[in-house]
Amino acid sequence: MFRENHDDLGSLRRRYGRLGLLFTVCFIVLLGRLFYVQIIRGDEYREAARTSFTTTEVLPARRGEVKDRNGVVLARNVPAHRLRLVPEKLELPLDPKVKNGPTRRASVLARITSTLEMTREEEEAVDAAITRAMAENRGGEPLLVRDTVVADRCPYDGAALEVPNDPAKDLDAVARPDIDAEHQLFCRECGLHYEPIASDAVYCPHDKAKLAWDGEGPTRNATCPKCKRHYATSVACPVDGQALTAVQHNLVCPVCKRRFTNELAVMESQGPIDGVLIDTVLMREYTQPFTLAHTLGYINRVTAEDLDQNPGVYANDAKKGRSGVEAALEAILRGKPGEVEYLKGTNRTVENSRRPSEPGLDVWLTIDARLQKEVRDILRYQRSAAAVVMD
Repeated sequence: MFRENHDDLGSLRRRYGRLGLLFTVCFIVLLGRLFYVQIIRGDEYREAARTSFTTTEVLPARRGEVKDRNGVVLARNVPAHRLRLVPEKLELPLDPKVKNGPTRRASVLARITSTLEMTREEEEAVDAAITRAMAENRGGEPLLVRDTVVADRCPYDGAALEVPNDPAKDLDAVARPDIDAEHQLFCRECGLHYEPIASDAVYCPHDKAKLAWDGEGPTRNATCPKCKRHYATSVACPVDGQALTAVQHNLVCPVCKRRFTNELAVMESQGPIDGVLIDTVLMREYTQPFTLAHTLGYINRVTAEDLDQNPGVYANDAKKGRSGVEAALEAILRGKPGEVEYLKGTNRTVENSRRPSEPGLDVWLTIDARLQKEVRDILRYQRSAAAVVMD
């Protein structure tokens, strides 16, 4: 009897010993895993957790101005507007009361493409970018749609747009009842703008150059070899046969003579759209484009190659000097972009940290802009000439 109890007690102790050993091994494994996560890879996981709840926005730097020897500004920054979309806002239901109903994406894109006169290819590219951003869990990051929304400045040269009192007179056009430069026709397939014109017209109404005609019937169209404007005799696009859409351009650029619509005013008149961001940026204006264009050069958006060769120097939508003074003095003029970090919550987003941008330096050249213009005016009728300035 005593021996049987002794054997049962020994067996019970052995079982408890094995169970204790198992718990000890599990505890050691758990402790090792905890050490690996918290100590060895702790920084990596903390950064991953931080980025999943934060988003950053780049603050562009003000590019330095270029002046002549007398302080006359030759290249400066003027305010412009850009349009961005927040993909996750566009994926909200159009009607919250309807389950699994259509989202807001289609209606918002329709309003934007109509106002900005975007082609179908551009609309499809934006739609694909929204889908890609949502698939990559980047729905909260604003997506750039248009870097220059027309307001009161020409998107090509930065000149202040004007409202002509007499469009025919201001554009040096011949006053004809079949020509209306303010109302144009736009093709969403090819992206070309056409002005309506009579099929028997001979000269361009803007510069009186002889028109070059092409096509027959509804696709009959003309092109001005001098100003490069396109004219159509019907509402069918001469290139692809698609129906043309009537648009109204009531602003004119005094420099390039292009016509525009105040897209910013049109969008503001429609009221705020959730998920559509319109903010102010800076664009370059050259005050004397015809006199010093070859000297000053130009800037345009950075490429993927520029970003790879200059890590941390440029933002994704920054611009870089490509020729002339803008390229030669790029390091002095560009400045350094800043950054804002936001913490994303369930119901709101708050600013966590801010690093301000550093503006670029202004540059003074030895050129005398007034003298350059006077020499150009004196030699404007000469096919080839040179000017020498002596004390």
